[in-house]
Amino acid sequence: MKKNYLFFSLFFLAFLLISCFQETVKRISVEKVSSKEVSNINFTTALDKYGVPESIERFDNSGEKGSVFPGMRAEIGNFFPIGSKKTEILEAVWKSNDSMNIAVWYTKKQNKWIPFDHFEYGKDWDF
Repeated sequence: MKKNYLFFSLFFLAFLLISCFQETVKRISVEKVSSKEVSNINFTTALDKYGVPESIERFDNSGEKGSVFPGMRAEIGNFFPIGSKKTEILEAVWKSNDSMNIAVWYTKKQNKWIPFDHFEYGKDWDF
C-alpha cells in the first residue's frame, strides 16, 4: 500500500512540475484585411482586428519636395496640396493575402488616427 501511495505521489509531483514548465502559447485570431473595412476604421480598431502591420511609418506632408510623394504615396498629395498646413501622417502596411499588401494612411483627429486613403499593391511591385 505504501509503495502505491509513494508511486502515485511521485507521479503526481512529476506531472505537476512538467506542467509548470510547459510554455504557454496564446493564439490570436486575426482576420483577413479588407480594403473596404480597413479604410473606414481608426488605427487602434484596425490593430485589434488585423494585428500588427508588417510596417508602420510616421512622416508629415512637408517633405523635401513640398507635398510631392514618391511611389505608392503619390496620391497623398491630392489630400495635402503644396502649401497646405503641415500634417502628420501614419502609414501602416498589412499583408492582404499571399500576393497583395494594403497600405493605409492616417491623420490624427481628436487624438485618434483616422484613415484618409489606402492603396493595394502586389508584393512584387517596384515603386
